[in-house]
Amino acid sequence: MWSTVMETIFIDRKSTKLKCNQQRLYISKSIDSDKENNTTASIPLSHLRSLVISCDCELSSGMLRQLAKFDVSLICLNNRNPDASFISINESHGNVLRRMNQYYLLSCPSLRSRFSTIIIKRKISAQRTLLKNMSNHYKALAGPLLFASKTLSQQQIKLNKPEMIVNEVMGVEGYASKVYFQAYKRIFSANLLFTKRTKRPPEDPVNVILSLSYTLLYYEAQRACHGQSLDPMIPILHSTSYGRASLACDLQECLRPDIDYWVWRLFQQRILRLDHFTLVDSACILNKSGRKHYYNALPEVMTLWRNKLRKHAMFLVKIIDNTPNFNQTERY
Repeated sequence: MWSTVMETIFIDRKSTKLKCNQQRLYISKSIDSDKENNTTASIPLSHLRSLVISCDCELSSGMLRQLAKFDVSLICLNNRNPDASFISINESHGNVLRRMNQYYLLSCPSLRSRFSTIIIKRKISAQRTLLKNMSNHYKALAGPLLFASKTLSQQQIKLNKPEMIVNEVMGVEGYASKVYFQAYKRIFSANLLFTKRTKRPPEDPVNVILSLSYTLLYYEAQRACHGQSLDPMIPILHSTSYGRASLACDLQECLRPDIDYWVWRLFQQRILRLDHFTLVDSACILNKSGRKHYYNALPEVMTLWRNKLRKHAMFLVKIIDNTPNFNQTERY
């Protein structure tokens, strides 16, 4: 099975063969040994932004070169553990001075804390909006949902404290997220067994879809960073960590409530159901049928997420390029 989401193609069939020829990506699906029953589709590489593969399939080094030439990201998803997935992005955009100013930002605690506060304020505002909307949808849950929203508001006020350090901002974010998820879990059916946020592996259907969606957003955030000549490894809010694109984590924070709302809709509208998941060694797995429904539901939100990530990245670039403290040309 493969599906197309605007500028993204998802590959989810083991027998799929991928190759590039004459500036097009060819996708061949082998149904049986009879070549007449096999199917092939193609799409111009110039129309693609991302190729997402969640299975073992055949591809060549020549195809990888063509993807890089046309600036197409390759994402290899691990269905059992989304955090163990892989991405390849063409890093052709290189405003070196902007990246040097990024490094200066990392070494300036006051500037980091200032912009960390902006990120978390936006995230908490989005979380409060979601909880308020859910209180209107679930009248019986209005009390606890609105109480959680009020608690988040109190945490948001704490961010007005002058000269907060980044660790204090992260402390507020951590407590706010704990309160938020305690309320968020209430809006799901009890048979989904969603009682808390779990990862590596996710233990229930809701956590499976949250983790998968956050992973896709994380990779899109990396692409947004590269598109604006930002180093995705150099953060504002999160700490640096070996192998982690911490700035991409920063960019996706404001969009997490958007994903949370979309995940709720998938289950509330029964686009995803309990039978779309399988329990394997205490880990909950999205099965083949579930993946088909999930990837078919992505078109309505993927473009919106990309646009928001790009705007967040552009906002950061505007700050770096126009703030006097960041203009380190003479220093270098």
